[in-house]
Amino acid sequence: SPPQNTRQVMEPATYLAGEKLPEMPVPDIAKLMGKDWEKYDVGSIGEFDVAVMAEIYSGADAAKKIYPQWRGGWYYAVKHKNGGELALVMVTKWASPQAASDFGKLYEATFEKRYKLTGGGGGSGVGGGCPGCKSTAPLFAGSWLETTEGRVAVERNSDTVIAIESVPAEMVDKVRQAVLGR
Repeated sequence: SPPQNTRQVMEPATYLAGEKLPEMPVPDIAKLMGKDWEKYDVGSIGEFDVAVMAEIYSGADAAKKIYPQWRGGWYYAVKHKNGGELALVMVTKWASPQAASDFGKLYEATFEKRYKLTGGGGGSGVGGGCPGCKSTAPLFAGSWLETTEGRVAVERNSDTVIAIESVPAEMVDKVRQAVLGR
């Protein structure tokens, strides 16, 4: 049978060993967001996607260190029906909580390159904070950053990283709970 994911292509030993990664459930984010939102796109985040993202934002050395730690992922983009407003939920699974923390910090650092930041929110945990923001609060454990496109947040939950971008503030906890299966 052919490789099941880009991990098996990028690391042939995992294919030859018959490695099987568990399926990651994807909640219906559009339904959770309510009648004013619709599904825009849903897909997987593979080891290759992580390698490209890490290389673009952090360089080749960082990419080579983080991508072999990938163990699964998906994204779900929703669009507001009354306009072009998009929101994104991305969930990735890692080989260990440390690898998840490393990726979370790497992903968090992309915010100041991808968004115009306007401030930070509260919270505590592990994370690098945001040098360009009014707050240096870390993004993990329920904190966020304000951008011109809405709130963005990254959270590590054991070996899983959850990124929630431009989801309306009143919906964030509902989405987060669904992702965590609670």
